[in-house]
Amino acid sequence: MYRLFALALILLVIACGAPRTVTTRPTRAPKATAMPKPTTQQLSYVSHAEMGDDWPLIVEDGTIICSGASILLRTNHGLFAVNGTARGQHKWKDIRDITKPDPNIAGLLMNVQPIIDRGLLVCR
Repeated sequence: MYRLFALALILLVIACGAPRTVTTRPTRAPKATAMPKPTTQQLSYVSHAEMGDDWPLIVEDGTIICSGASILLRTNHGLFAVNGTARGQHKWKDIRDITKPDPNIAGLLMNVQPIIDRGLLVCR
């Protein structure tokens, strides 16, 4: 009798497949006004004076801030998402709002890659 029960239980487990995992809903992200709390080693000052013609922004300077994989730039106009990871979170202003028009290609903005590159060095 027990053998039959054990065999039926084994067949039931095999037929049902592997146990399923329970997933939880992600927590709600903080509002756009939330400011990350970076450590002092996660900050880097950047400026037009330092980068010269490669400076792509209409503001003169800012401070790079790391928030996980997100690269942010704090300026006198607010906190801006610089890289795609940060922009995809929709928590901060978009860097394109303060990016200069490209002087060589009408209708396009300058490339913010120099700021992303600096951010990648800072946010390691």
